[in-house]
Amino acid sequence: GVGHFAQSVLPGEKNNSVLSGHRDSVFRQLGKLKIGDEFIIQTSAGIFTYAITKTRIVHKDDKTVIVPTDRAILTVTTCYPFNFIGDAPDRYILTAELMKSEKNLSHS
Repeated sequence: GVGHFAQSVLPGEKNNSVLSGHRDSVFRQLGKLKIGDEFIIQTSAGIFTYAITKTRIVHKDDKTVIVPTDRAILTVTTCYPFNFIGDAPDRYILTAELMKSEKNLSHS
């Protein structure tokens, strides 16, 4: 499954929402996405559509991807290289900007 970095906001909220997942399961196809592609997240709070604005590769200890923002941003991280066996040395980072929110009105 996908993990949410607890010190970040939830998807759809103003600021940086940080999600992580395994490269060999939930984010297996992440490297195929391109700038401008949509990244859609569905939670109990609603459906949130983001547009990918940037991808990059950083060292696994690089924490600069977890930074506050003044707008609704999504940061997705997974291990890199995608086909690496064992503990991968780097992280693949995808950044996206919120384009549309469809909030679940029955969510309390």
